[in-house]
Amino acid sequence: MKNKSKKGQALVEVVMVFPILVTLLFGIMQIAMIAETMFALNDAANSAARAASVGRSANLAAAYVVQKTVGLSGYGYYGGVTTNNSTVNSRRPFSPLPGTIASASQRRIKIVECRVRYFFKPMFMTTAVIPLSASARAMVQELPAGVE
Repeated sequence: MKNKSKKGQALVEVVMVFPILVTLLFGIMQIAMIAETMFALNDAANSAARAASVGRSANLAAAYVVQKTVGLSGYGYYGGVTTNNSTVNSRRPFSPLPGTIASASQRRIKIVECRVRYFFKPMFMTTAVIPLSASARAMVQELPAGVE
């Protein structure tokens, strides 16, 4: 009589555990897809900042990277690139002879920051709902003392 009562136990356990395992599997896949997208966005932001620092179009550079990344264009909607120019003060050692530091002088560096926005489309959804962004900076030029 004991064997008859335990006959369907394995089937009941599989039915109870299977949805949890499937949910975990798809969750891990979704996180991997978001991580891959972030890697591509960081690369796109770096390419856009580099392009803007040498006088090229940051939008074209970022769009090229995003479109050429395997599978990324199918994940969601590409939101665009914004660029901001700014000037920062930086301290650098001034050394008249190699290996010696006589004093610290100020230099002004013009930098460009590029932010790439992207709307990620999760699995089994028809619209892109997760906003992702990445930013990068590149030096445009070092300004002489007294020049803004």
